[in-house]
Amino acid sequence: MKHHARSVFGIGSFPAISPRAAVLLVAGLVFSSVQTSPAALLKSAEVTAVVNDVKVVDPTKGERPAGVKDVVRGDVGLKTGLKSRAELLFQDKTLTRLGANTLFSFNQGTRELELERGTMLLQVPKNVGGAKIRTAAVTAAITGTTILLEYSPVKWKPRNPPGVSPDVVLMAPEQSLLELQNPKRRYSAPDLTELRRKAALARKNAAHVKVMVLEGTLRLYLNNRVGESVLIGPGEMIILSPTALTIPPSVNFDIAQLARTSLLVNNANWPTTRSQVQMAQVARQIAIQEKSLQGGDLQPTNLVIFGSGTEVFLTTPDMLTVLNLARTAAPFIPDGSRPAGDLQKDGSSGSSGEDEPATSGSADGGGTSVGTNLPGFLAQGSTTVTTGSPPVTSAQISSNFTIATMLPGAVPVTPTEGSDFLLFSTAGTDSGSGSNLTGTQVVGTVNIPAVASGQRQALNFDYRFLTDEISQGASFVDQFLVTIVSGDNSFELSLDRDALRTAVNVLSPVAQAGVGGFQGGTDWLPFSLDLTPLAGSAATVSFFIFDVGDSVVDSAFTVDNFRFGAPPVAAPAIPGKFVMNLNAPGTDVTLGTGAGEYGVPTMEGLPARNNLGEAADVGTLVINSPDSVNVNAPILASTGINGAGTTFGGRGGNVQINSDAAINVNAAVKVSESSVVGNRASRAGGRIALTSQKTAGTAISISNTGELLSLLNAAAPGPGGTVQVTSAGGDILINGKVVADRGTVDIRNNGPSGQIFLNSTAHLAADVVKVGALGTNGQLTVNAGSQISAVNTLKLYGGTGSLGKVAFTGSGTVNLSGSQIHIRANTVEISGSTNVNNNGATAVHATNHNYNATPGNGGGQFRNPVTQGPASGAPDFD
Repeated sequence: MKHHARSVFGIGSFPAISPRAAVLLVAGLVFSSVQTSPAALLKSAEVTAVVNDVKVVDPTKGERPAGVKDVVRGDVGLKTGLKSRAELLFQDKTLTRLGANTLFSFNQGTRELELERGTMLLQVPKNVGGAKIRTAAVTAAITGTTILLEYSPVKWKPRNPPGVSPDVVLMAPEQSLLELQNPKRRYSAPDLTELRRKAALARKNAAHVKVMVLEGTLRLYLNNRVGESVLIGPGEMIILSPTALTIPPSVNFDIAQLARTSLLVNNANWPTTRSQVQMAQVARQIAIQEKSLQGGDLQPTNLVIFGSGTEVFLTTPDMLTVLNLARTAAPFIPDGSRPAGDLQKDGSSGSSGEDEPATSGSADGGGTSVGTNLPGFLAQGSTTVTTGSPPVTSAQISSNFTIATMLPGAVPVTPTEGSDFLLFSTAGTDSGSGSNLTGTQVVGTVNIPAVASGQRQALNFDYRFLTDEISQGASFVDQFLVTIVSGDNSFELSLDRDALRTAVNVLSPVAQAGVGGFQGGTDWLPFSLDLTPLAGSAATVSFFIFDVGDSVVDSAFTVDNFRFGAPPVAAPAIPGKFVMNLNAPGTDVTLGTGAGEYGVPTMEGLPARNNLGEAADVGTLVINSPDSVNVNAPILASTGINGAGTTFGGRGGNVQINSDAAINVNAAVKVSESSVVGNRASRAGGRIALTSQKTAGTAISISNTGELLSLLNAAAPGPGGTVQVTSAGGDILINGKVVADRGTVDIRNNGPSGQIFLNSTAHLAADVVKVGALGTNGQLTVNAGSQISAVNTLKLYGGTGSLGKVAFTGSGTVNLSGSQIHIRANTVEISGSTNVNNNGATAVHATNHNYNATPGNGGGQFRNPVTQGPASGAPDFD
């Protein structure tokens, strides 16, 4: 993109007149040629295009989804959501297009439109009388003109303090600040207090108004400053604060590039509508601007505004070349088939002027077949914008990756010469929903190098996810997948944009530079997967990116520094979801550091960006195996480091281990943190789920060194997490600690005669603790020395068949606590040397009550009173 800036940026040479005079001169010449006629009042507008989330807003009836041919009139407005847009056509052919996150209405019976927030294009035909667009701060009056208007107000929530008048309650912060500067009436003390509070919000927050004229003229007024106005002509842009007391000078922008790249201007982005932006007048202004460039009256600069907002970036020629492709990943078209003039390399650039990435507007639809000239991996990007990224070495990317067979609707992408990192994009595809994936896929084969005995081998690379939605509140499942397959084993990393969003959204340098128009993003993240057991074999690596929402607004990801080598000393955390399918037949899987063992992936949450706000939410680790899984090293999926001054961070992680054989846990598995020491305390608890399909012998064992921990501080917002241990019939042995602070511990054996053993070193704790051998003849054995603590409900269940049993055994005391304790089985028994210390209201539901019914402190009895009833009277286990 390219801006033609005057001295307001201190760059370029211009005519020997002041910037404001230059504006007035051009605007006056154009304005004098406009012929006026009686204005037809705007009575209604028909919705002619709807993309994604668009709603009709009726003050009396609320919101409803908008549809094509809906009619907007009266006080009814139109609201667009994230990755959404809409188009309206008035009866006099006045055209309005709305960008994402926009709220728009108009005053019926006038020619006044209201933009409460967001971005809009307005094109008023010649000789229909013009129109006015109002925001809270400025009014734009136009006559036969095509403009873009962007208004980003201060974010605020209305409140109604005692004694405050309704007018002040509804007054926006910007209006409040201006009103205090030039009050229109006398205010009460409560009104003044509320006005000052809102004015402080306006001073603190960076709101803005941006106006761009493609053709015609526009007079811009400050609403609260009588006589403060200015004319803006074609190719001129003004950016100002909504609280400004004067209007700043305008600057020039590249009309041609804006017309090509703007989501709202380019008609190619609106193929389903019968309306069109009329481009004849715009084309004439482009020609005039080109003459000014050729004559030296305007000088091109390398100043760029990427889409919405007011930040101006200084780019390089290499970066401009990349941006000239309009989006970094352009559709691939085999040699000789690209239409003449498509994506010309003329070095020009411009600002889209809206809250979407720059797009090419190419509608050629090419890319369904792949030419032989596509070299290796898909290379995109430029070393000139990788400030803050890891070392860039393109030679480390294997050259034997090729385009795979495309899924329906997928579009390949072209390489950019001279790039050093790789970018994959949806390139205009739209999956519509997560269950109907379309996008771009790349597949290739690599050889995992062999290593000497005692050494380890890991696959390492760096990656970034680019999306325009990181800082938005709504949720879209834009995602990329990295899959590694070696023999019967496979590994899949899936990362969606929500996994990378933190409370404070500070973009990385590359994201700020807007690589390929993708403004949102994350810092570079390292990936490391220990593949030591697979060393010396071949692996297939696949990258796949898909997008949900508006197909013009793409997502993308980059890969760099792809290599094999020793695992890093401090293993990087993996956000998102990571699945290990370890299916080599007849081979037990061990996670640990010994010979032939898989290194445990680290799943801790990403730290707070720039040490501000909460750490990111933690990802998910899933391990699937047909054979036994042994956990001999800690699995850490707890919260990352929170920012300074932030006590509780992201949501805890999710660890799932699924086996057709045994699961043996000999180390800690922790998915959330309660301690505030180290600033890693979680906001909400995580989840652990162990599931064995084994039906005989030991199915799940938690040794005395094993721990299943979903920890949460009592002051954290919550909710608590869960720990689930499930067997299809094989025995469950608990010797270690199972804790779900403020959550649920659920241990169950579903086999007909399944058994659960809570041994002497077992320690269970949660708000709700449920342990059940739920088969007809299931048996639960609780040994002396074990501690089972529930804040609320504790359930200890055995089967209700003739052999079903809950047995308390061993020499010593079993400690049970809970506000409600339910024990159920056909037989409930306490051995003569066992004392059950039951702290809480206890109900025993059994056919056979084999214990001393008198409460006391001796063997064979409950220490505190219990109520007794039949097994059929027990509450459901769930």
